[in-house]
Amino acid sequence: MEDNRGENIDISLCFPRYGEKSDGKLIDIINKTKESLDIAIFNFTDRNILKAILEAKDQNVAIRIITDKIMSLTPVQFFILRKLKRAGIPIKKNSHPGFMHLKITIADQKVVTVASANFTKASQRKNDEFFMNIQDEKMASEFIKQFNLMWNKTGDFHPF
Repeated sequence: MEDNRGENIDISLCFPRYGEKSDGKLIDIINKTKESLDIAIFNFTDRNILKAILEAKDQNVAIRIITDKIMSLTPVQFFILRKLKRAGIPIKKNSHPGFMHLKITIADQKVVTVASANFTKASQRKNDEFFMNIQDEKMASEFIKQFNLMWNKTGDFHPF
């Protein structure tokens, strides 16, 4: 696919319920991350993704996570977030009245995933979802700007 500058953007798309599972693609991206990983996720209960993130942290990948305040209180997600926090991963949750409903990852400031799918098994097996992987530094920079805006907006996001 070409962007509006005539440059190629590498995009792949899957629909987990009807084909290739996106959790494996996401874990592969996490495993290949060398420097930085920013994650904004609404619902996070998948322990395989948790394991991949913890392994990336062990490889000195700088990781930041933003999640939703209400979902962060559910038992499984609370457990996962505590594990991540104990590993030294900074986590923020929204304090504004709406949901933090994004499902994105930004790996090494050049690979972005955008999805309707949360980090849950139901997203892979039961729900009608999509998962898009975009490998383009210029596109990633737009997502990084938004992530940083949220991360630094102290009135709308607080540490977990």
